[in-house]
Amino acid sequence: MTLDDVAKRARVSTATVSRVLNDAPGVRPATVARVLRAVAALNYTPNLNARALAGGSPRTLGMIVSNIANPFFLDIFRCLEAVARQRGYDVIVTNTDYAQDRLGSGINTILGRRVAGLALVVLETVPAIRPRSFRPQSFPRAASP
Repeated sequence: MTLDDVAKRARVSTATVSRVLNDAPGVRPATVARVLRAVAALNYTPNLNARALAGGSPRTLGMIVSNIANPFFLDIFRCLEAVARQRGYDVIVTNTDYAQDRLGSGINTILGRRVAGLALVVLETVPAIRPRSFRPQSFPRAASP
C-alpha cells in the first residue's frame, strides 16, 4: 500500500495523509479519523526509505559484524541497538562471516539504504574501496584501526 492508496480511500490529498501521519496541526478531527480508518483498513505502513529520500533525516543505523553468532559481536550489537532505540533509531545489521568481499558488499548495501551512521565491528581487513555513496566526512569516527 502507498500513501496514494490511503489518500484515495480517505478521499483526501496525499499531503493531508502525510500531515495526519506526522501529527501536524491544522487537520480537522473528522479528517484525521477518516485517514486513520483508511490506514487501518489498508494495513498501511510508511516506507521509511522513501521518507529518507524525500528529505527526512534517516532514523536507521547500519552495523556490520564479522560473526553475529559470536557472543562478542552480539553483545556489541545489543548495546548499540538499546541506545539507538532510546534515541529513536532502528539498527540494521549484516554479517560478513569473516569474508573481506562480503564486507565490501555489505558497506555498499547498508550505505545504499541512506543510513544515519555505520558501525564496522569486524576482524577482517577493511578493503580499499570507495563505495559510490560514501564520503569520509559523512560520519564521525568513534575509533579507527
